[in-house]
Amino acid sequence: MSDWIFSDREWEDVKDRVGHIESSNRYNIRGGYNNAYIGRYQLGKQTIKEASKSLGIIIPEDKDLMNNPDLQDRMWKSYLGGAHNW
Repeated sequence: MSDWIFSDREWEDVKDRVGHIESSNRYNIRGGYNNAYIGRYQLGKQTIKEASKSLGIIIPEDKDLMNNPDLQDRMWKSYLGGAHNW
């Protein structure tokens, strides 16, 4: 995202703060209603679907996403960028 509003340092701070709220910064976790949300940012099915489309990848299996911190970070950033046109 060329027009990203955060510096790299700010982005790391945002990830840490949101990750702490959502999952105590744990990537390999399920939570929320019926354990329907995955990972550090507690990504839901629709968010995963939209982020996968934006990244041009196949929607990952839950277990694969839970074990891939880099992909969770990329999906969350992609989803936020698309949702807010940053």
